[in-house]
Amino acid sequence: MPVILQADITVVVSTREYIGRNKRHTGTIEFGNGVDSMPPDGLPVPSLSQFGFIRQLIELRLSPRDGSTPLNVEYQAVDGKILFKEDADYSEADGTLQSGSAGAIETPLKTTLDFVAIGF
Repeated sequence: MPVILQADITVVVSTREYIGRNKRHTGTIEFGNGVDSMPPDGLPVPSLSQFGFIRQLIELRLSPRDGSTPLNVEYQAVDGKILFKEDADYSEADGTLQSGSAGAIETPLKTTLDFVAIGF
């Protein structure tokens, strides 16, 4: 089964502001189609230029856009990966997500996350 690649991720920057020497950008990240599976080691972070940065991504905070998506989202700067886990109390009764080992998301539907990114 094909996996979601970096090219399958869409980043839309909606605001840009300076904080000292750094920049703070906010926007959305979209990925998933219900067919491609999540890479086993996490979703690769899109390139710095997609976030509007040239040199470094210092911090990336992600949250589900509507608050109803049962995901815990974690950015791992060392690996350059975005990891997704189901909430512990999430029920699969509606069939929107499939869980694998340790609650990892295997096949995400189209998902939109809000982000706040700090870099330069």
